[in-house]
Amino acid sequence: MKLYRNAIILTLVLAILVGAYVFLRSRENAGNDGNIQTDSNTISILELEKDKITEITLENESGRMVFVKTLVEKEKTEEDKEDEDDKEDKDDAGDKKEVEYEEVWVASEPEGMKINQSKIGSITYAVSSLDATKLIEENASDLAQYGLDKPATISVKLENNEVKTVEIGNRTPSDSGYYVKLKGENKVYVVSSYDGGLLRSKYNDIRDKTLFTETADDITEFSLERGGKTAFKTKKTGENEWKLTEPIEASVKSGSIETILQSFMGTNASEFVERDASDLSKYGLDSPKYAIGLGSSKGTTIILLGNEKTKGSEIYAKFADSNEVFVLYESALNFIDKPLKEVVDVFAYITNISDVEKIVVEMDGQTVVSEIKTDPEDSDNDKFYVNGRDVSDVRDSSDSQLFRKYYQGLIGITMSELDIGAVPQGEPEITFTYYRKKDPKEVKVEFIPRDDIYYYVVRNGQYTNIIVAKDKFDAPDGPRQTYKNLMEAADKAKDAE
Repeated sequence: MKLYRNAIILTLVLAILVGAYVFLRSRENAGNDGNIQTDSNTISILELEKDKITEITLENESGRMVFVKTLVEKEKTEEDKEDEDDKEDKDDAGDKKEVEYEEVWVASEPEGMKINQSKIGSITYAVSSLDATKLIEENASDLAQYGLDKPATISVKLENNEVKTVEIGNRTPSDSGYYVKLKGENKVYVVSSYDGGLLRSKYNDIRDKTLFTETADDITEFSLERGGKTAFKTKKTGENEWKLTEPIEASVKSGSIETILQSFMGTNASEFVERDASDLSKYGLDSPKYAIGLGSSKGTTIILLGNEKTKGSEIYAKFADSNEVFVLYESALNFIDKPLKEVVDVFAYITNISDVEKIVVEMDGQTVVSEIKTDPEDSDNDKFYVNGRDVSDVRDSSDSQLFRKYYQGLIGITMSELDIGAVPQGEPEITFTYYRKKDPKEVKVEFIPRDDIYYYVVRNGQYTNIIVAKDKFDAPDGPRQTYKNLMEAADKAKDAE
């Protein structure tokens, strides 16, 4: 009897455990209120023809956004433009290429919002084929528990003007999805976190974070202001040539502006903070610390920079003609505190030896006249004469022509500092005059003492606003030493004949 009774007890315990397991599993598969999931892995909520969606409206904590599918003229690639140029004659004969159009999404609200077309495409795909992972409740009486009493919404309008609206509530307790329902119904579903996140996309998610339509090569003018004062203004004068126009007129250091533009024009906003800021002072944009100017064939764009959002990492910014505040990474702005002397061409004067016929150097009470006859086909045939003496074959121990080193010593005199607005007085202590094969045919560079340490640099009678240290002329690769090396080697070669 005892064994029989024990068997019955064990059977009852087992039944209780199985019942508890089934109950807990059913609770796990249920939603917040314990209702049971359907057996299907996915449940179709909406099945629409994506291409027939003509308008999308999102309303959530970031406001109301309305996007309309629009037909626009397809932007021409550089290859298309070249093809059109090649076909100009055919166009005159009536064989004109047809304009091509493409469908894009345009924001009608807020007006002028730039859209990330890829993002809006993902949203369209998600809402047109919306599946649930669970059915939570057939006819929910308490929508507040799901956050569906005050939901975010996404509405789509179809070509036949039919409108479908999905309401999106809270995340599930397990954070694996969102509660949703169709407007006008009380059937509550759970959709994946990915789909739910797309359906309740905020302004900052959809806003195109690309700031510029131009490339670095399109920019023809570039400027920087610090604290309301011009740090520098530059203008493109050739394919890879820039000139400084303010605060002085000067050549720009080769590659300096191109490097800045390549970095800056490729930057995107890290986030958009406020669409139409009424109080710019909290971002430091009521009195910007910096203003960056970009000029192209499309016009002028000015970006203002305010306070740092994250010290050493991010900074608040806006365009001058808009109160939309965004954030930039400071890594793309490493030029904003660059001293002017790092932008200005550092050479007192530099020109290629093949463009020069003669150089007259007046220094230390003597005049040295150098004649240069270069062979454009073979530099080994170049001829160099110093005060009528042929020094073409005068070389050092490494077989380098010493006249070339002397020439490099002349053109290698570089700026030490800027002294803007100074008025040089007195006579030059040193003068280099270059006679060139092309304009400007004559360039006279005068070094006028400023003090015991520096010379003012005057080029063709105009002060360049740069000063050079006097000791540069005495450096091992400077004019004095390289001239001495050349002439001593020439004398030694003559004595050895």
